[in-house]
Amino acid sequence: MLHTTLRKTNDKNKVRKQHIENNVVMNHLKKFIILGPINTGTNLIEKIIRSSRQVVKSLNKHQIDKNKIIIMLNSTIMEEETICFIMYKPIYNWIASVQKESYFIERTKLRFPKQNSQMQSFSSCILDYNISCYGKEYDNIIEVYNSYYQAYLDLMKEQKYHKKIVFLDYYQCIDGHNGFEYFQNKYREKISMFPISLSQDKYMTILNKPSKIHGQSVNNFSEALYKKEKNRNYYYDKIQNDTSLKNFINENLYQKIEDLCKIK
Repeated sequence: MLHTTLRKTNDKNKVRKQHIENNVVMNHLKKFIILGPINTGTNLIEKIIRSSRQVVKSLNKHQIDKNKIIIMLNSTIMEEETICFIMYKPIYNWIASVQKESYFIERTKLRFPKQNSQMQSFSSCILDYNISCYGKEYDNIIEVYNSYYQAYLDLMKEQKYHKKIVFLDYYQCIDGHNGFEYFQNKYREKISMFPISLSQDKYMTILNKPSKIHGQSVNNFSEALYKKEKNRNYYYDKIQNDTSLKNFINENLYQKIEDLCKIK
């Protein structure tokens, strides 16, 4: 009887100790910043993090200029308790998303107006235009995408950023079967001792709703996954049939980012 009582007491003490340790860690490390091009899931991840009662620091999450990104990081991420998530969506799917809602990414002029005279100087396809993003001119939308991810990749060359940044693949995050496990594992890469107070049920509830009220967000993760292959194939074919665009595709860059998104 005495042995049983002592064992129960020890078990309670262990639970109480773990609870205290968890609270200490939660109070010490609970600030996050999120970066990524528009339409890559930055709003979704922000909702997930906020739902676990963590703090997401406000900044210009879609900034494309590397020097300005560094200034932002130096003023935020270098705080000991802050971690940065960078969102990734594959090039062809991202173009489909920007085609639907481009926000501040602006079409400026047709890339080849003489060849496109049949369009009467108008086309609805974003691939046919030069692009302006944050006041800088780009030959096309692929160049914008490349500039974003090259800037993010360059950050990883510096150790002070490398240990603070976690790359997340949008489609792996919204996988109905493995998304929660993927997010948990990626979350723990830099903060392995930091428990996340988020259940799988709550995670799935978030995935089953629009991630934002502005723009033209999908209604849920099932819709996003349903459109994934169709959108990918459509823009892949268009780009492969246009040599001037195909030459901008940088598979080496994309593979490096995808490797960073993998679970270690």
